[in-house]
Amino acid sequence: MHDAADLRPIALFLSPHLDDAVFSCGATLTRLAEAGWRCQVVTVFTRSMPRPSGFALECQLDKGIPARTDYMALRRAEDVAACRRVGAEAHWLDLPEAPHRGYASAKALFAERRTDDPAPAAVRQAIETLLRERSPRLVFCPEGIGAHVDHLVVREAVEAASLCHPPLPIYWRDQPYAARTGAPATPGSLAVAVDGTLADKRAAVALYRSQLGFQFGGAAQAGPAITAVARAEARAGRRIGARVVTGEGRRARAVTLAARHEGVWGRARALMPLGGVQARAVPLDAVSPQSFVPEPAPPGKSKHMELFSGATDSLVTALAAQEDEPHLHSDKSTQS
Repeated sequence: MHDAADLRPIALFLSPHLDDAVFSCGATLTRLAEAGWRCQVVTVFTRSMPRPSGFALECQLDKGIPARTDYMALRRAEDVAACRRVGAEAHWLDLPEAPHRGYASAKALFAERRTDDPAPAAVRQAIETLLRERSPRLVFCPEGIGAHVDHLVVREAVEAASLCHPPLPIYWRDQPYAARTGAPATPGSLAVAVDGTLADKRAAVALYRSQLGFQFGGAAQAGPAITAVARAEARAGRRIGARVVTGEGRRARAVTLAARHEGVWGRARALMPLGGVQARAVPLDAVSPQSFVPEPAPPGKSKHMELFSGATDSLVTALAAQEDEPHLHSDKSTQS
């Protein structure tokens, strides 16, 4: 349930299905949560359907889920655990997936939209309500890579709703579709270095147990596949000269506070964990939350990234941390 008394700024992730946000940008979710954002993953198509049949039932059976099982209830439970693992809240809209709206084959999911599909209007109305009631500072949605009808419906609804209820959306690259198709990164994309939070994403992805065989070939293959995608996205970002947000704001601040507590002078680089964070040498009496400023990592230092397009300047600001934390920097990645 949405808690209006929680005053943290909201980062709203509009996910078509019960895994899309975490599969695509789970490591960035963790980075935002660590920076003090209230991350809410709202999944659009989650309705339980009694007595599924035809292609809808096939989509359940091919994942080893018996017909008698409430497939969407099982997936919602997975979603709660996975979102919790990356520091996010799981919320759901009560709308049916495409196989329950007349899309009767896998091919149909990626073909022309049905003229009688009620989803576009319903999704837009629901998202307008969310934006009006929750006033998020950041809004994320799929770019639509792969052209799955549900992904495109969500993107178009977010774009339409944001004209009346800002902010403009930030687009994540739909995974694993982007990896499967080799879709090129959008010029002007932002690359978020996720070396320090990729393990959280891997652990969260593993909690979508019902999907691992279908999407990755099994649980054992899921983690390596997620790592391989993050490395491929880093290479894609370098190819297009994407801006790169590096550093780990919360970790940098923790080192600052530790230095203050222990009364140490000099360099704190040895204390810094992953993330390309470097420390300045300052005397103790000059130590403040701004004293250890994460600096751009050298070209190629960040091996794992997630890419975003759209209103990405707001994401740079968000990952720069709260007013009492160090600032992150953006830099141009070099050609690989």
